[in-house]
Amino acid sequence: MIEGSIARMILVLLLVMSFFTFFQVNMFYRRGPYIKWLNVMLVVLSIYGVIPIIGEWTMTGSGKVGVSWMTYLYLQNVYISILPIYFFYYYALTRQMTSSNLFFIYALFLLFNIVMYYQNYYSVSKYYDLEEITNNAGYFFVPLIPMLQLLKIKDIWKFILLIIIFGYLLMAMKRGAIMVGVVMIIIFMIHHFKNVSMRHKFYLLCLSVFVLFAISYFTIVLYADSDYFQGRIEQTLSGDSSGRNEMYRSYLTYFLERTSVLEFLIGNGTNSTYVLFGDYAHNDWIEFAINQGVIGILMYLVYWISFIWEWKNYCGDKNYRNTLGNIIIAYFLIAFFSMSFDGMPIAAAFCIGYCLAINERAKTAILAKELKSQILNGKNTSFD
Repeated sequence: MIEGSIARMILVLLLVMSFFTFFQVNMFYRRGPYIKWLNVMLVVLSIYGVIPIIGEWTMTGSGKVGVSWMTYLYLQNVYISILPIYFFYYYALTRQMTSSNLFFIYALFLLFNIVMYYQNYYSVSKYYDLEEITNNAGYFFVPLIPMLQLLKIKDIWKFILLIIIFGYLLMAMKRGAIMVGVVMIIIFMIHHFKNVSMRHKFYLLCLSVFVLFAISYFTIVLYADSDYFQGRIEQTLSGDSSGRNEMYRSYLTYFLERTSVLEFLIGNGTNSTYVLFGDYAHNDWIEFAINQGVIGILMYLVYWISFIWEWKNYCGDKNYRNTLGNIIIAYFLIAFFSMSFDGMPIAAAFCIGYCLAINERAKTAILAKELKSQILNGKNTSFD
């Protein structure tokens, strides 16, 4: 709701804070493979992003005359999505952000997402003079589901929050967000049923039935009252992908058959999909292919490998490990039909940064314990 110079000043302030923590993390603190590779990607994408700011051309110099490459917007989107990871990583690593703050932070994220949902709804519906729309703010609610595992509150409150979150996902009518949200809810419930007593499992089963009943009832009411929602359901059942199949085919054909050798290897430059086709790819893999070529695809592949490696070798508490794993699943899925890497909401960045910091703290504690044990064993050996 804030626009103009005030909005720009706030953005600049937040970016300065984020870059400060970026340099702090890389200069003074331990980093796992994910953060290290994220550094590489930020450097490479910054080089690509600076080029259209200097002049309206691409990496290969084949820019179209009279076509805007949108200058700073590419870098802005990448930085807004990725830099908060360093911010939350730094403040969790330095223990200025602890588990006692989590519920307050979660409440702020939920409140912010609800405000953004209604802001986006009223602005878009007013612009197009429509009563019902597909609200892109639905994606903001997805990371709040795995983040529930971090909260130290009663299960009944977690399940009530689950109903509220999924209610907004349904009202947003963003099919991708709903699909990923359903996957996150299923995984959330599976995690909750593990390693608990039979009595507690029965309690959780009752809560799960209550959640499923509430979601089903809300879905039925929404379906009955909304022609637009009925249309979205019919689209899904008929296999209508909102033109994505044709879009992907067209973009891949261009990448494989119409690019020069240099463009195939290093891409056409930032925002190439928008300039060449009038829209983004809505698929991270194709977006990297057109913009950064084979280099971009390989870079993104290593990104996911390092991300999964962090989860597989996680040393912290299982709730943090589960949350990190769920975020990986959510945004790996989103990468195939939307913007994942440069479209992560602040709550997703929080989950990644915070969980990675907890992992590094756990690894440091293990190393300290091993070192102490070695010192004590060395003393005992010397004494003998």
